[in-house]
Amino acid sequence: MVKIKNASKKIKGKMILENITFQTEPGKMYGIEGPNGSGKTMFLRLCCDLIRPSSGEVVIDKETTFGVLIETPGFMFQETAYANLKYLADIRKKIGKPEINEILEKVGLVDSSNIKVKKFSLGMLQKLGIAQAIMENPDVLLLDEPFNALDETSCETVKQLLLEQKKRGASIVVVSHALDYVREYCDSTYKITNGHLQLSDAK
Repeated sequence: MVKIKNASKKIKGKMILENITFQTEPGKMYGIEGPNGSGKTMFLRLCCDLIRPSSGEVVIDKETTFGVLIETPGFMFQETAYANLKYLADIRKKIGKPEINEILEKVGLVDSSNIKVKKFSLGMLQKLGIAQAIMENPDVLLLDEPFNALDETSCETVKQLLLEQKKRGASIVVVSHALDYVREYCDSTYKITNGHLQLSDAK
């Protein structure tokens, strides 16, 4: 679980996030909608402790695991898709070859798993980024514009993957300039404008 209470973040004298209060619960999906520069990406960084608040509080349960897709993922472009995922999987040793191949198949990259990532299209890179975020079944899944560069079929595939993760009990936070693909599956939706987060709808 992630709990944020009255958190603000100031960088070089500029207020990036202001008085944010937010909390995740297992099996819930949250949509955060806002224009470019509104603080969406910084909000995700706050959620997974990549940045600390200038004031306020962020509490993360000690055993919480994260799957994160923030901005452009950093890949080893001279390596294959499989090698990239195996490198990450070897850090924690929670999954092995069968699980890696399974997630590559689910995102539609199994036939390209032995192609060097430098040859991937933007859509293929996006699917690889989603694969690395999901593959270890994290407790909290943080996704920054997950449908970028994806065609309609791939968008539907990713949506179904998110629903699987939600049913499994993951907390999912999706940030986007438009939540069209997942709005109906969000338990709560928020708007973020100039660093201010406000609840816009709840089911």
